[in-house]
Formats: sequence, structure tokens, C-alpha cells
Amino acid sequence: MIGYFTKHKFHLLNLTEARDDWDEQVEPQWFSSPGHQFMGVVKTACPPESPARATNMTIGDADQLYKTYIKGFVRNFNLSTDLCTTPATTTTPTPTCDGETKPTPSSGAAFPLAASSQQITGKRLHRQRLVLLTNATLNYEKTSILSKNAQDTYKPTIHFNASSFAHHHFNFGFTEFWPCEPSHCPFYNGVLGVKPPISLTEQLKSKYLVDATIFREWHDSRLFACRHVVPLDNRVPLDNWYDDLYSLMAYFIGTGKLSKNEQEGYMPSHDFEARMIASQSRDRAKKVLRDEDIEVYMLLLLLEYGWVLDDNRDTIEYMGDGGELDRFVLHY
Repeated sequence: MIGYFTKHKFHLLNLTEARDDWDEQVEPQWFSSPGHQFMGVVKTACPPESPARATNMTIGDADQLYKTYIKGFVRNFNLSTDLCTTPATTTTPTPTCDGETKPTPSSGAAFPLAASSQQITGKRLHRQRLVLLTNATLNYEKTSILSKNAQDTYKPTIHFNASSFAHHHFNFGFTEFWPCEPSHCPFYNGVLGVKPPISLTEQLKSKYLVDATIFREWHDSRLFACRHVVPLDNRVPLDNWYDDLYSLMAYFIGTGKLSKNEQEGYMPSHDFEARMIASQSRDRAKKVLRDEDIEVYMLLLLLEYGWVLDDNRDTIEYMGDGGELDRFVLHY
């Protein structure tokens, strides 16, 4: 494969040809980012007018691009997974976490911790924040959900016991801290518990499953938000990760009782809607998430990877005018 992806390596095809003076080896170096602000590194790849680089854009301005006005539910899933929608006002250093988490409400869920954390910023990391939000210790007056009143209208309310709700319906946690640096992050011992590992098969038996990856995956373009999956606010690295989690779970599970006192949070169960989404998702998966589908995806990914690496990438694709195919056309 040597020389296949390069334009100026023809001498490699002939081992007797002398090396040219321009043909020098360059030792590759790792891009050093520890200690730097995560978005400070990422935003250079974003468009100048994007929230990540527009210094005059607030968090609220960025939210309006892909979230609803009331309770901030995700209405544009594609934009919600775009790092460039993160406002440039972020000043807190936030390291990244590798891997994918799959915590499951209503049954034990656990996953490894793989990160380089600091005691101050560690709680802001993607998976850490999810565990902290669901460990039944949230402030009663700081958790808001969408509530339904006697007039069948909806509005946000803070009269919702998040701790009790989490205690009865959530079971999130880490399986271990050993991949965490420095020294397995001992400062997590007092705030994050450790749970026994649970196989993916057992996790999938749960009624609700949260896929908390920060990266786009191969199946994202094949599933439609609100028809096959329920989107969560996944923007990084702000403190409002998962700020719609309790509203969504309260919507499907139900909470409180209908009362004339509108200050009391109430939301009826929407189990039928949950079953409908699950049924549609199952049918869709049988059509577009098959083994052969991921094989085709991997082939296209490798072809694109080869194209990106090729120095001749601007002219490597098909450049004809279409006339070359005339002899294959059937004339009637």
C-alpha cells in the first residue's frame, strides 16, 4: 500500500531509483491539548459565524438554533450534535471522555470511567454529570419540568421532587475508576458510587435506555428524532447538559397528581407514546441497522479516509463528462 495514497512517491515503485532531496522523513508528533480549553481547540474547525466562534452570541442565542422556547427540548437533532453550536462564552476547561455510555433507568447500569480529570472540572465531564444528575441528590428547587394543569396546558414548574423521582426510577453509576488520571481520581470516591457491571443484553431489557455518547455514530443518519429515538440536549461543555432529562422522563413515566393548585408539578404517563416510538424504532432497525448496512458504511468510510489522505484528493474522483459510458447505454 506504500505510495497508494500519495502523489509524490512514484520513486517507491522502483527501489533502484535514487531518493530525491525533497523526499525527507518527517517524524509525526502528537497534538498536545491537555490543560487547554476543549472548545478552544475545537472551534478553529467551525465556521466564523457559528456560535463557537461568534463572541457576541449568548447561550440563549445558541439555544434558539435547535431548542424549543419552553423547557428547551431539542427540535433540531442534527444541530444539537454539532460542537459548533456551543457558544464561545465558555471559559471552563473541560477535558473529553472517550467511549460511549449506556445507563438505563429502572435497572442497574454501569460503565467505565476513561478521562483525565481535575477535581474542580471533573464534575462537568459528560458521563460524570449524567451520574450526578441521576443519583437522587438534586436540589428540590433547582430542577424544573414541564407540568400539565387542569386546563390541559403545559408550563414549566420547579415544584418537582427530583431526588425522589430519581430514587424510584433511575439507577446510574460507574463500574470502576481505574482508567481515570491522576491516580484513579480519588476525589470521586465521595461523590460517585461504583456499581457492578451489567451486560449490554441485560441493559437492553430496561424500559428506557440513555445513549450518552458525545460523538456522532454510524446509525445517526438512519434514525429520525422523535420517531425512532428521543433526543436529549447533548451540547458541550456547558452546565446544562441533560437539562431536559427530567422533563422527558417525567413525560413518559408520569409524576404527581392533577390538582387545582397549579404550583404542584403534574405530568400524566405517556406510555402509549413510548411504546409507539419503541415499535417504530424496532421496525426501522430491522431495515437499516443490519450487519450488511454497517459493512457498507465501513467500506464508504475507508474509501473516504483514503481520499482524505491522498495528496491528489482534488482530482482523484471521476472527472469525465459522462461520454465514456455511452457504450454501456442501450439504444432502442
